[in-house]
Amino acid sequence: MINILVLFNAGVIYAQEDRSIFYRKEHIIQPHISTNGYGISFTSAKKRTIDNYFYWKVSLSELKHRKEIKGVNPNYPNQRQFIFGKVNHAYPIGLSIGFHKKYILKNNARAIGIRYYYGAGIEAALLKPAYYQIELVYSQDSSRVLTAQFDPEKHNVNNIKERSSWFEGIAETNLAPGGKIEVGAIVDFSGKEERIHGVGISSILQVFLLPVEILAGEPERRFYFGFSLSYVWGKILDYSDTGKSGKNHSGWGMLKKY
Repeated sequence: MINILVLFNAGVIYAQEDRSIFYRKEHIIQPHISTNGYGISFTSAKKRTIDNYFYWKVSLSELKHRKEIKGVNPNYPNQRQFIFGKVNHAYPIGLSIGFHKKYILKNNARAIGIRYYYGAGIEAALLKPAYYQIELVYSQDSSRVLTAQFDPEKHNVNNIKERSSWFEGIAETNLAPGGKIEVGAIVDFSGKEERIHGVGISSILQVFLLPVEILAGEPERRFYFGFSLSYVWGKILDYSDTGKSGKNHSGWGMLKKY
């Protein structure tokens, strides 16, 4: 009975460790794949209450169309692959804010922590035109190759030789401003108390003021909704309170390793 009581009390004391630390930050990196492409984000979260964190996040991704398929011209099987009908490469860059809620606290290295989060912010898609190497055949012995954007009335899989360099058309990049809403969850199974290591899932709604065209012949869309799966890696940092009395969160303070 004494042993059981000692172990129970120790567990209760240890379980309160996360709740007893009021000045904590978390830095999280999340590369992800989604139904609309792939990308990476960096999140900085600051503890505000016992199990609530305020966060800001920056993200970079590539927006893809679900019908994109890579292939080669059968006459030039050794040339670079291309996506038939690609009009623009779309790269959304975003800045968002929101809240993390720790649903199950991770209080030791062998435990699993679960949190959910929600947020919204601004986002702008960089639209870089896609270019192809087009072969024009005049006769059996006469032809030339020119660099051009895709034209559905003139180009087909037989006269596209290969894709052009990614840097072709970079000076013609346009901007499509907009915003996004994200809701997700993270499962943390890190074996180190000062680290965050796990997986995340989320749903994201992206809205753009201007239509974003990715593939020729497909409807231009302003709304993109999808689901993502991410790898989560992060670090926990505690800091000392440098503020005035009565203010629990007066500044970032001096950081120290947890």
